[in-house]
Amino acid sequence: MSSLIEETNQKIAQAESALQAATAHYQSVVSSSKQAEKEYDQLLTWADIYERCSFAEKKRIVAGLVKKVTVGRDYKIEIEFNFTYDEFRKFSRSGTAES
Repeated sequence: MSSLIEETNQKIAQAESALQAATAHYQSVVSSSKQAEKEYDQLLTWADIYERCSFAEKKRIVAGLVKKVTVGRDYKIEIEFNFTYDEFRKFSRSGTAES
């Protein structure tokens, strides 16, 4: 009887550990989701500003962001930007178009 109790207690401990790990993972996913939603909203804000620009202004914006565009076989397009993804994320966290 005591071995069954001990086995049950071990299973309960394992289940609690798995629950804690799942809860931590869930919180991480929720946090990432909120950050992605914030970045998406900010992107839409920048897209709205870009949409209202004249064609000449759009050309100047793109010229400042894009370093090189290469069109390869089968019209494969590669775009090299004047900034890294990390620089973009750092900039996007530091301020928005609205601030």
